[in-house]
Amino acid sequence: MITNIALSTKDYISLHDDDWRNGRHVVYQLHAHIVLIPRYRRNVMTERVSDEIRSALIEVCTRFDSTLDAFETDGDHAHLLITNAAKVALSRLVMSMKTLIAMRVRAKNWPEVREALWGQHFWSPS
Repeated sequence: MITNIALSTKDYISLHDDDWRNGRHVVYQLHAHIVLIPRYRRNVMTERVSDEIRSALIEVCTRFDSTLDAFETDGDHAHLLITNAAKVALSRLVMSMKTLIAMRVRAKNWPEVREALWGQHFWSPS
């Protein structure tokens, strides 16, 4: 026999304490799946580029009180799973990530990036 048990928000949160984050007046759980694509969808994500991207992502997430839960790259794109803080706009977080990654990877001047991507841009504008 199945019975419906109505749980208050407080009871539900106490059952799943490890999944929820809280602020002064808010309880939240925000996850975002983000796909980052290099300009012209070129295969520039080698192992050393991926390592540089991961370190930049961790730095930005720490700065914005967010967590990088998962990160994976394929030659022409990267998948991120982020747990985002409610006080930070997701668009601002992604903008900061893309900016820092592009600056760091371009500064390394690796041939796989330099030959595949011309101009100053690293990411697709989407």
